[in-house]
Amino acid sequence: NFRGMPFHAVLAKSTLLPLYSNARLAWMKCSAQEYASFSVFASIIFLLLSLLVFSQMQLHLTLFAALFTTICFLFLLLKYPAYLAHQRTLELERDIATGLKTIAMCLSGGNSFESSLQAASTGHGEFSRELSKMLSEIRSGKPVPSALHGIAELDSLLLKRVASQLAFEYEHGGN
Repeated sequence: NFRGMPFHAVLAKSTLLPLYSNARLAWMKCSAQEYASFSVFASIIFLLLSLLVFSQMQLHLTLFAALFTTICFLFLLLKYPAYLAHQRTLELERDIATGLKTIAMCLSGGNSFESSLQAASTGHGEFSRELSKMLSEIRSGKPVPSALHGIAELDSLLLKRVASQLAFEYEHGGN
């Protein structure tokens, strides 16, 4: 639990900005600031351990090796949310076909748009999780088109097209 610990303050804002969006898109269970603080803290511990491991070498080589491996470790930690967001996007793209077929069958059968989304919100992996999140936003009062565009925030042309097509279908009707 790194809530309230200011370790993230040592990182540049240009480093933190992509981390904010990637942590949100990856549905991480902590905030981006908490993850950044954890990454810096873990890197400090890693630096100390690296100094111990490389202590048998000459002093300047020990410092260089420890700092180099620590910077690489910190870089990998900070890129991990981007990796998770990319994996989540791939899972959504994989599951989207069956979910859209369910929505299309429900709409052609005469169901309402929201009940069609409800029907597709189970049994379609990551796509169903995203639909469940959208449905909860819709039920809390968010307009349907803006809730649908939440899926378009991910870095995928396919998902952007799906979100805009579903929003178009909602606004203009049709099956």
